[in-house]
Amino acid sequence: MVYYNHEEAILRSTYDSNKKLSDFWKVTAETVSPFNERFIAVWEARKYPFYSIQFHPEKSVFEWKVFSDKSYDSVKVSQLLSLKFIEKARESAHQYANDL
Repeated sequence: MVYYNHEEAILRSTYDSNKKLSDFWKVTAETVSPFNERFIAVWEARKYPFYSIQFHPEKSVFEWKVFSDKSYDSVKVSQLLSLKFIEKARESAHQYANDL
């Protein structure tokens, strides 16, 4: 349902064996590569408002030059991720020093 186009990723085995990674990040989703390797797809920082994704949520909606899932469910996943991103951004108290 989501588009992956990367040759490098954080494998689940790397995450599990690296205390610095597992202490900082909490895995929220993982997937399996074409080579049957489990890797991290989404994670969030345990103490900070940081998120990381290892795929392209925009491809199913906006990219027509590559093969990507254009199904209703795939587009819905992209929209839900976008809405979550906006929700989290609105929680921030950060402001510009002055109006631009």
